[in-house]
Amino acid sequence: MRWLVWLAFVAIGAPMFSDLTWRKRQQERELRDFAEDADRYVDVGVELCVVVEDPNGEAFIPDKPKLRIVRRHYAGGIIDTRANPPRIISSSQRRTVWYCSEEQEAIILHADDEQLGQLIYGSEGGGKTETLPMWHFWRWLEHLGEQREGGQTAPTKQRLEVFLEAFRARIPERWYRYRSSKRIIRMCDGTKIRLVSTHRPSSASGSPIQGFGWSWCGMDEAQDSTERWDDVESRGRAARVVNGRSWYKQARTCTAKDTGVWREAKEKLLSSGIWKKRTLLGLASPFIPRSFWSDKAKTMSRREYERRVLAMDVGVELAVYYGWDRTRNLTVRPRIATDVTSAVLDDYQSYVCPGARFSIGVGHDPGNIYNTSVIYRLVMLDKSPTWFVVGEYQTKQTTARQHARGLRAHLERHFGVELRLPNGRHDPDSSKAAIFCDPHGKGSGDTDYQTVYMAFQAEGLDVFSPARKQIKRNARVGMVNRLLCDATDTPRLMVACLPGDARELGPAFEVLGIPSRSALIDAFESLEKKAGDDDPEGSQAKDVDDKTHAPAALGYGLWVFEQEAFTTETTRRALAAARRYA
Repeated sequence: MRWLVWLAFVAIGAPMFSDLTWRKRQQERELRDFAEDADRYVDVGVELCVVVEDPNGEAFIPDKPKLRIVRRHYAGGIIDTRANPPRIISSSQRRTVWYCSEEQEAIILHADDEQLGQLIYGSEGGGKTETLPMWHFWRWLEHLGEQREGGQTAPTKQRLEVFLEAFRARIPERWYRYRSSKRIIRMCDGTKIRLVSTHRPSSASGSPIQGFGWSWCGMDEAQDSTERWDDVESRGRAARVVNGRSWYKQARTCTAKDTGVWREAKEKLLSSGIWKKRTLLGLASPFIPRSFWSDKAKTMSRREYERRVLAMDVGVELAVYYGWDRTRNLTVRPRIATDVTSAVLDDYQSYVCPGARFSIGVGHDPGNIYNTSVIYRLVMLDKSPTWFVVGEYQTKQTTARQHARGLRAHLERHFGVELRLPNGRHDPDSSKAAIFCDPHGKGSGDTDYQTVYMAFQAEGLDVFSPARKQIKRNARVGMVNRLLCDATDTPRLMVACLPGDARELGPAFEVLGIPSRSALIDAFESLEKKAGDDDPEGSQAKDVDDKTHAPAALGYGLWVFEQEAFTTETTRRALAAARRYA
């Protein structure tokens, strides 16, 4: 019997015991090796010299312009790595000298009385990646001896290697050890900096950042990792708490990117009040000769120069809606004078509720996957009739009837139109929406357009055809571009963008804006024509990634008022209505 027990122990218990023993001994070996390899006293003193370019200065860095030192910052000292906890015991005897620009200075020091987050918006040659190791050094000193962990992310493993090269160029080897198998930098006091790629191979795999607890975090090329931003924010649960607030400092470097997702994420971050925008331009770097940039200006296109050198948000190169300019056509909480939408809709009579007045316009584009409606009004803005997109309603994989039902509820809830009595009939005291739908129903007539129209009518909505035949794409796109910016640089088409469900009351009506990350804005900022392709909308495949629906819906809604033959009459009616209301 005893030999059976022994066999069971060998078969079951021994492997478990061996595994636990091996892990424990492995950890002890790592700590012992680290303690034996590292000096007990490590001088981590740094002299940070803030410099500007000066022809009469000194050549502090070989093969770089002459520099003049305007400020010095001293940090660090001699660390007793075997103290409990490790701590600085004396001032430095031989400081490591670093040079930085005035723009880099504020980023590296990251004062406690400033925002916890820094969005470092830079151009090529601005020194974004080179700044991060120095920023990490200052965060390490803030947590020296606390056995904490900081994080550093990049979109790919290759980009992490770029950061690591910059780290090694600044931080002497005696200050740290690097474990490539786990991508962990262990500083001489035991503090860790974990390097993590934000790339997720597939949707089945979890977030690569989950499970870590960080006290600070740097991100390189953050514009390519927006889907991981929330994960990075959550890692700060391990940060020190100061006065009841998590002291989780972050620095994210980024480069201009031509996507609506990136712009929306950036604006949301900066509007939070806890992030500060920093700018690092190659033009302002004292380490690069000015002649280099002047030569680039001669060889680059204006668009590429603005994006690469000036770090400007430029549109896509072959933009479909080239008239769109976020700074001009997107307005937050607009000041509205007079609503004249009803005046230009007087020619249309409701067949659902005779005598009811139309007070709002809707353009609708049916689709096989998406049904999209864009809601708009016409207002007098600085004596100019201007269209304002004030709402957007899009459903995925719904029937025309389901979309119409949801749209009616949306109009009732948010805009106070299409109100119903308790018996379900239209309230005669309520105004209505005039809906203009694609004359050919779904796309190019593959589905009977009458089915779509009848679905809206069944829900008590008035739907009209903006044309007797199919509207050509190039004419529709051209009309929208002309309204976004005409030959005099005057926009007559604006998008009202309001956060959440906030509302703005004007003297004549209420405006509900659309979210800054909307289907319409995304399409304006990302649709691109293909070189050599005659399709004015960029040959968009009619699949789940098709972005043409929202601008198409808007085009159908405005066609009856703003095609070339009707623009003058629309303006005349708007001006006459404004004088009556005044």
